[in-house]
This record gives sequence, structure tokens and C-alpha cells, in this order.
Amino acid sequence: MSVGYRQPYSGHLVFAAFSGSHQDAISKGMKFRQERQEPFWTVPYLPLDPHDVNREYETDVIRINSQSGKGGISYILEHNFGYDLPKEMAAAVVNPPGYSEHNCGLAADLNSPEHTGLDEGFENTMAFRWLCEHAVEYGFILRYPKGAEDKTEITYEPWHWRYVGRENAAKISASGLCFEDYIAQLHAIAG
Repeated sequence: MSVGYRQPYSGHLVFAAFSGSHQDAISKGMKFRQERQEPFWTVPYLPLDPHDVNREYETDVIRINSQSGKGGISYILEHNFGYDLPKEMAAAVVNPPGYSEHNCGLAADLNSPEHTGLDEGFENTMAFRWLCEHAVEYGFILRYPKGAEDKTEITYEPWHWRYVGRENAAKISASGLCFEDYIAQLHAIAG
């Protein structure tokens, strides 16, 4: 069976990456199947029934949500809790407007139903482990890795992934360097 590279991974686990609206459609599709006792698999965004590969939707499908944009910590603190962080304090956690990779569409903040917060707890999820193993295949790198804070000038963010293309992602990953060090290495080679 031919499986497109953007379709569910059906090796050890079934994989699917969906934003909130996709998960809502899946939930409605599952409910529709259950209520009508549909004999055929008709769930939106899931081209195969997880049972067909001996998996369970609730426990084996790794769901990853995009929390970019208004999900940022400064926005949450201000709009949900009424805290307006001083600009210099916010800059240590969040890039100022116009300086974020989110502004140019190259980055995404990700979480999963297993851990919905944008904090270090995400690193303990199946979704994070899957991303660490497979994101490179799709052209993404962990943008702010642990231990690279002095180079990136951003705190460790296991939820923040940057698109650099598959070839670059593979090279950066193989180098073991953070993005800044890898770019500096390229500049040094170029002279």
C-alpha cells in the first residue's frame, strides 16, 4: 500500500497532526459513525481506521496541536490573567513584534492533548518524542534546544519548531548544533 509522506505514519504508532478545528471534525466524525453504526470508515482527516493497523485512536494516535499566534505566553498572561509583563521581561521569553519566526510563517508552537501547555512539560509527551524522531523528515528542527540558551538568547522551548527544509533539517540535526551555531559555521566556511 502506498502511503503519502503527509499521511499517517503506520509503523510503530499511527501518527496524525491536527489543529483544533481538525480534531473537532474528527470528533464529530467518530460520533456520527457511532450513532449511525456506519459499516465503513468515514472519519474526516483520518484516511484509515486505526484498528486496521491494530491501534486505538485514543491511545495510539499522536495528536499535535499548533498553538502559535495568540497562544503566546505574553498574550495568555495579559488576556487570561490581566498581567502586563514589562517589555524587557517579556523579551526574555518572547521575541518582540516583527522579530518572531512566527511572523514569517516559518515556526509553529506545538502541543498535544496529552499536554496542552506551552511549557517544558511538553518534552514528556509521546508527541514530543515523535517530533524528535521524525520532524527532520518533514523539514523541521527544534528551534530552541535545551543547553543552547546562551547562543539562541531564548529559553528552552520544546514546543517551538522551525521549518528549514528537509535537506537543511537533516544537516542541522546531524551536526548536533543549534540553528545559530550551524549558521555561524556556514558563515565561517564561506569566509
